[in-house]
Amino acid sequence: MSDFGCMTSSELDVALHYYPTSSDIPKLFEEIERLELKKEELVRQQDFESAARARDDGNLLRTQVDDILREHLGIPMERHDGG
Repeated sequence: MSDFGCMTSSELDVALHYYPTSSDIPKLFEEIERLELKKEELVRQQDFESAARARDDGNLLRTQVDDILREHLGIPMERHDGG
């Protein structure tokens, strides 16, 4: 596994505290970290539309992590449809 950035590393530690046997969570965080680095590079290049897509993709992966943890812990899924 690669080294993670500071913020992502602490998020990974928390996630693995609650689900230490998950094989999916570390993979998702590797992809989140890759997208964070890509987003930073795109911002440096002033490609803000692509940076926003990378940010949004990372947010979707974080939602996947949340969903995995909720399912594992037996916490009902949040509804995102306003109801």
